[in-house]
Amino acid sequence: MPRRLLTVPYYSQGPDPYCGPASADMVLAAIDGTVESLDRLYSRIKNASHVEEGMTCDDGTFKKWSSAPDGLAAAITDLSPSALERPFRICSLDSDQALTRRVIWSIYRDHAQNIPQVVLVYGVQHWLVVEGYDTSDDPKGADDGSYTINAIFFKDPDGEEHGHVICSVWGRKWVGRVCGTSHWAPYSLALCSSDGIEQPPPQSPRPCPPPRHRNSALVEAQVAIDAAVLGLKEHGLTEIPVWNRAIDGAFPRGGDGDASAGTLLVQRLDMRDEFYHLVPFVREARVTLRVIVDAMTGEYNAGAIAAADAPVAMLNRPEAALDLCVDRTLTLPDGDVLVPRREAATVHKLLIWQPCLESMTPFRPFYVVTVGQTRLYVRIDGQVFTELHTNVAGR
Repeated sequence: MPRRLLTVPYYSQGPDPYCGPASADMVLAAIDGTVESLDRLYSRIKNASHVEEGMTCDDGTFKKWSSAPDGLAAAITDLSPSALERPFRICSLDSDQALTRRVIWSIYRDHAQNIPQVVLVYGVQHWLVVEGYDTSDDPKGADDGSYTINAIFFKDPDGEEHGHVICSVWGRKWVGRVCGTSHWAPYSLALCSSDGIEQPPPQSPRPCPPPRHRNSALVEAQVAIDAAVLGLKEHGLTEIPVWNRAIDGAFPRGGDGDASAGTLLVQRLDMRDEFYHLVPFVREARVTLRVIVDAMTGEYNAGAIAAADAPVAMLNRPEAALDLCVDRTLTLPDGDVLVPRREAATVHKLLIWQPCLESMTPFRPFYVVTVGQTRLYVRIDGQVFTELHTNVAGR
């Protein structure tokens, strides 16, 4: 089955809300090696954004764009080489399937120029780069619905240099719709080197392979570990050099029989009744990649290889998260100061995640430490936060 994977240099957004500039740098570097500083790109994106400052969402919250679609598309186009046949444009379509097929067609048609595409995920919260796809056949056109999409390859500027996600998860849990009063509501958005961008496809596309049946109980850790190992093989990731280098000689933590220490069970808060196991693969005491397995179905969902400069340490014991919080001075959102006492602090075994400024990737969830009525959030790389900011757009 066709698998097309471009060569795309990786650029991180760092600690700033620069997913748009970092995504632009990845696209530009892939085309001709052009790289701009994130600060200059951010200013360029802001200056080219004219449609809207932000939007009021259905829950009444206002989300302000950090990198608005029109500004980001203009910045990529203006800095692209003059030999580029088509400018980057906003692709707004009424379904995740239609949008994904337009992205795949753009990659296929322009693969000789090595042009990745940029997609808005988690509603309006985050930009990432699509660098390839795995399908049953190559597309025959922008609106070709005859082939099956198996998976998407991506680069996430929030620390994931190489990523792979199956189609059903990409569409149902990652690609979202622009909310509320936005000019682009209620469509799914991407920035594509494509034309004919506003028209929905005239045919009903073939659906993604369906997800497995959801169990009434969450699957055990060892089931998730087995699914992670099998998923990497079934999706052919061991055949791709960069993935094979991360997989070869690495073992899922808990693979020595201690499965309870091998996975982290996570609840996704922005979706109803969604849980997943995060399975780390370790070689010589270093995490080389992480795999997400649906805790309701026991199915491989996604895998990621962290960037070289991204935090890859993983707290695999709740007690370690608790140790990071006690007896330290923390400033709370209201300005009060808290010094948690060990006797008053409780850590939850179940981790949580939702798209937020503190983590835009499900591969870096949080432990929750409760001190009285105060909640602290310990990201699995050891960073402690006193609140999670979810009211963001294009960050």
